[in-house]
Parts: sequence; C-alpha cells; structure tokens
Amino acid sequence: MNRLLILSIGILLVTAVPMSAGYVPEPILYLDAADNPAHPKSWTNLGTAGGQLPSRSGGAKLEQNAGPDGGPAYTANRGGQSYGHAGVSLFFEDWTIEIWVKRNGPASGGGEHQIFGMADRPWPFKQSILLRFDGAESGHIRATLISEEGGGPGGTDHIAPNGLDLGAKRWHHVVLTFDSRSRSLQSYLDGKFLGKDATNQSFDDELEVKRVTAFRSDAVDPDDRVLNGSISLIRMYDRELDQNEVRENFRHPRASQAVDPAEKVTTTWGRLKRTL
Repeated sequence: MNRLLILSIGILLVTAVPMSAGYVPEPILYLDAADNPAHPKSWTNLGTAGGQLPSRSGGAKLEQNAGPDGGPAYTANRGGQSYGHAGVSLFFEDWTIEIWVKRNGPASGGGEHQIFGMADRPWPFKQSILLRFDGAESGHIRATLISEEGGGPGGTDHIAPNGLDLGAKRWHHVVLTFDSRSRSLQSYLDGKFLGKDATNQSFDDELEVKRVTAFRSDAVDPDDRVLNGSISLIRMYDRELDQNEVRENFRHPRASQAVDPAEKVTTTWGRLKRTL
C-alpha cells in the first residue's frame, strides 16, 4: 500500500512539473536573445517559418546577463539598429503578443519609436499590428491595429490602454491579447490585467503575415523609429492566453519543458496552410 501511495505521488509530481515550471507552450513566433550566443547579429525564429531574423543596418548589441531573468538581451540606442525579416509566415485570427522590454531613456529621432511590428505586406497594409511609444520621452505604449474587416488603413485603431506605461530602466512584461469575434483588445503589465478596449478590427487567419520587425518598423529613415531600450524575448500565440497563462509566463520568462518547436502542432498547421 505504501509503495502504491509513493508511486502515485511520484506520478503526480512528474506530471505537475511541466505545468508549473514553464511558460505556456505552442507560440507561433518565438524570438529569444538567449537562443543566440553564437549569432549576435540575428534572432532565431522558432515559430512557424523557422530560420533566422537577420539584422539590418548593423543590428543591436547582444548583452549577456542583462535580461529580466539574468539572461541575454538585445539593446539599441540609435537609429538603424533594427531586426526584421520579410519571409516569416504567420497566420492568426485571435492572438497574443508577449514582450519583455526595458526602456533605457528618451528615444532618438522623431517618428514612431517602435518596439515591435508585423504586417502582411508593405504599406498600405491589409493586416498589421504595431506597438510603439507615444513620443520620445513617453513610456506609454500605443497599439495600432489594421485589418481588412476593420476597413484597412482607413479604419485604423490607435489604442493606448490605461496603465500600459513603462518606467525607464526597468524590465517590464507587456502582453496584449485579441479576440476577433468580440473585436476586443486586452492588456496586461507585469502579470496584472489592465483592462479591455473595444476595436473595429477582426483579423483573418487566411492572410499571411510575412514582415516582422523589432526595434523599428522598416529599413528607411535611419534616424527615425528607434527604441532606446532592450528586448529580451518576444512570443506570439495564435490564440488568446487567459489571465492564469499570462501570469505563468510572467513568473517563468524562459523555463520550459516544451518539445522542440519544430515539431509543434502550430508549426505543422502553418506548413499545411502554406500548401493549401
């Protein structure tokens, strides 16, 4: 009886560890500075497309032990230090974007001071998500959402969720989730739910998004659209994470028992969609 009890407890502990010791699995995009000790000028995309996100205009600096959990982070402080790729294949309707980011000071140049962006094609976008600061001195994040259902560029939503404000020189966990059916955007900061904002958008999982960038939105205007800050990791999911899952990712930035992302269901689904 004692042996059976010990065995049962052991099984429960083994099965419980992956649930409590790791971030939520199945991201369709995973950019992590910790994955690149041998590739200081590129981020590895462990999501649908595979391969690397090559740097543009010199790239940001890889700093070891600078991240929120003591891991690496990429830091940029002048125009031209961006990461971008036009070959990532992502499909989503509902979505979650998660970023560990630190604002180190006022942004240089004018323009958008962009943290992260994605779009289906060069302007004018049919489908796009942009995250940026309101101004050079501001820590307030603004989300710009565009979808065909919402009217394309002419029906753009600029949303500045209350409380989504990053103090300088501190790491923050920023999460935005979107439900296309209710057309609502939910925002979280450091594991805490901030609120819900109504939008006019509804994203289409038949549209392929192929342009993904961090730190800046494009390769032109070298003194513009730069984040004076650091990014340690970015994850995107093709579904909404709930509040418990957001808190789990906040508590465990990188620890995971997940299998190789190349074998994940989302990866297989992405390949299947590209062949249809």
